[in-house]
Amino acid sequence: EQKPDKREKEKHMAKSKKLGIVSESNIEDIFAWSGTIHNVSVALAKNFEISGIQIKRTFSFYILSALRKLLKRHYSLLLLRTLQSQAKRKVIEAQKEGISTFFLPVESSLISYKVFPRNLKVIALTDATYHLMNGYYFTDQAADTQIGEELEKTAANRCDAIIVSSDWAKNDFIEHYKIDPQKIFMIPFPSFLPDKYQHHSFAGKLCKLLLVGVDYERKGVDTAIQVIRYLNSVYQNIHFELHIVGVENKYNITDESIKFYGRLHKNNDSELRQLIQLYNQSDLFFLPTKAECSAVVFAEACQYGLPIISTATGGVGTYVIDNYNGEKIALTAKPEIFAGKILSVLANYEKYTLNARAYYEKMLTKYAWEKSLKQVVDSTSMKQEHQHLL
Repeated sequence: EQKPDKREKEKHMAKSKKLGIVSESNIEDIFAWSGTIHNVSVALAKNFEISGIQIKRTFSFYILSALRKLLKRHYSLLLLRTLQSQAKRKVIEAQKEGISTFFLPVESSLISYKVFPRNLKVIALTDATYHLMNGYYFTDQAADTQIGEELEKTAANRCDAIIVSSDWAKNDFIEHYKIDPQKIFMIPFPSFLPDKYQHHSFAGKLCKLLLVGVDYERKGVDTAIQVIRYLNSVYQNIHFELHIVGVENKYNITDESIKFYGRLHKNNDSELRQLIQLYNQSDLFFLPTKAECSAVVFAEACQYGLPIISTATGGVGTYVIDNYNGEKIALTAKPEIFAGKILSVLANYEKYTLNARAYYEKMLTKYAWEKSLKQVVDSTSMKQEHQHLL
């Protein structure tokens, strides 16, 4: 009888490791956190025996949540304690099933020493810190700011490993919260689209720009429209089209060069094919976002070899590298500045498009992401095993 090869043995050993994924959402929910929670669970299930631990929202949750909104507060300590209490019970149950390593995607408010005693290993995944979000995505009053900061600091200190999706978030954990850099791992979000990339060169007379985003104002759809109108009014040698996926034409834009597609759901085969076709037929990816943590669409653009024009804000810099796979422009830039950068990229199109695809292949594939996730979990759980031996 032949012995299984070394790779099969290692795969079996890794698979035998139990991992609890703690979330307020069901890990099967393909829409939770733009699908990332589900994608995380699928990735981890390839190498570990995972168990979804859902902290469900009870009737009392909705009552307390409604009271919090009525008082115009971001946080309710009673609500937080209710969720943490439920999480603690779930963690105790998981321990009885032999789970000692827990993975929490965007659930920093649940991470504390009371919920997760020191004998357990805790890995968090996030795209930003509270400090970065406050005043950027929202603005809290002083009392809520104090609570938010304390929750983030406690969670970061309790974690054995923190996975972030941008250098922007990593640097804030280190500089603002004074967290040990050795337990912070920057793993950019990948593209989860099927890889049907078709290389093409810029033809020279028609330029198609693609914008994918689900928030009309925040993603800068208005800015993108202004830029396209400016380009078509000033430059006669090239006609520019803007194809917008993710939002409706709520202001009744009638320009023939601007097309809206609304939401294209990736779990719908025909809509997925249409989205991939748009990526393959476009020349540039244009996202003049006003606030951004880590947009997965940047990875998708790179996958399909689209040079990216975006703004210098948030975590964009991890995905868009100036003079390489795209260009970042100041938030306050006028349409003519965006237009100039677009023309500059088109003049060096082959360099940018090849670099975009190369960056995807090196950093932004789901296989690279899965491998990096596995390495973090392995190294963290190995510390747990080592402590048991001492």
